[in-house]
Amino acid sequence: MTTVRDTSGVRAVGEAFLAALSTQDFDALAGYLGPTMRMRTLLPTGHYEHHGSKEVKSMFVEWFATARDVEVLETRLDTVADRLTMAYRFRLRRMVGGPLKEIEQQAYCKVVDGKVVTIDLVCTGFRPAEADVVSSDG
Repeated sequence: MTTVRDTSGVRAVGEAFLAALSTQDFDALAGYLGPTMRMRTLLPTGHYEHHGSKEVKSMFVEWFATARDVEVLETRLDTVADRLTMAYRFRLRRMVGGPLKEIEQQAYCKVVDGKVVTIDLVCTGFRPAEADVVSSDG
């Protein structure tokens, strides 16, 4: 006998989370975070662990609040068994007049009662956007 999980609620949380992130609505994003949640991150600068919705929200604010000219290049959302998987790639300027950067993050999340309670996230860091990369061939 095959058991089929209803993941529509989990997917809805992921869709709302991605919508809030892509529009820099950090208060809405925080509404989908469980108050005692945990986020582990693997960033170019190292690996970190953050606890509680306020601390996790502050990380997304640190990464994206000053971003300008945000272009959503790609989003992917799916479930693997009981985990929500989200991936997103943005092209943006980290500040007004700054160079174009691209960033991609892949997140694996546990969702309970409509709240994200764990996030395991891998990030590329802010990479020079292809449009701003100058060829060294001259």
